[in-house]
Amino acid sequence: MNTYLKTVKGLPQSDYPYSAGIIAEGKFLFVSGQGPYDPTLGKFSRGTMAEQTQLTLECIRRVVEDIVSCRAYPISNGKLEGINNKIGAMQRMH
Repeated sequence: MNTYLKTVKGLPQSDYPYSAGIIAEGKFLFVSGQGPYDPTLGKFSRGTMAEQTQLTLECIRRVVEDIVSCRAYPISNGKLEGINNKIGAMQRMH
């Protein structure tokens, strides 16, 4: 039995068949499709890759506190430094 997390405080609401996370078999939480949503602005935000990564990680944290694995798929390798710095900072917090 899967549990679909349709509404998460601080994340945008969707009219589409989208869920912020899925709890599978009562013990696995899968989170996918998060982006640089800024709840203070109520919209997705554009900025540097580091700023977008920070906002995206904050969105993921709204769904789950302890992040075990994080995968990013940037379009350009020139953006990796900003992504790596933010993910590294998140990992050092634990």
